[in-house]
Amino acid sequence: MAFKSYNIIQAARVRQKQMQYILDNLTEPDFSLIECPKQIADEFNMDDREVLNGAGITWRILNTQGFGNGQHNSSTPPSYGSVANFMKDIQCYLPKSLQSKRPAEKLWSHWSFQSTNTLAEKTKELLDQMVDWLIMMRQKIEDYMTARYYRDGRMNHLEILKRRFKDDWSEKIEQSVDADVKEDKTVEIIFEDVDAN
Repeated sequence: MAFKSYNIIQAARVRQKQMQYILDNLTEPDFSLIECPKQIADEFNMDDREVLNGAGITWRILNTQGFGNGQHNSSTPPSYGSVANFMKDIQCYLPKSLQSKRPAEKLWSHWSFQSTNTLAEKTKELLDQMVDWLIMMRQKIEDYMTARYYRDGRMNHLEILKRRFKDDWSEKIEQSVDADVKEDKTVEIIFEDVDAN
């Protein structure tokens, strides 16, 4: 029993360290190529496994269609479960020393972070900060894409805005079709000669 409690406590500490590290070290989107940390590590003579891949995390945020409990609307605020899904998805972008030997699916199980579950106070505080961080980062990414579209006028930026920020950028077309037609279905066309004078 003590061994299981120890594992739960250790997993909570790993989750807390990961969230705190992201909050402390990634405040701006990184639109560089995902391979960039290797170049940074080489430049500063560091182990590339110990570099935070901010580009990978930025692209993961952009590639997420939205947060929330299964709704995936671009304007739905993240839930604790969606923070867990996000954290599970970015494990390979964290420095190696922050990654757990435990499988990401177990460390960050969506079901462990439901509103009905009891969470440690520190974990809850960090989850609240991560919710705010995800909203802030998503807004910064949208602002960047908007500025690029405004400045360059490239359709690919507009297309990304339409697909990833649907609530504000998609073209809503209102259509109404009455399929219950009760009138005669024939059309009569009459041609008459008209005097040109």
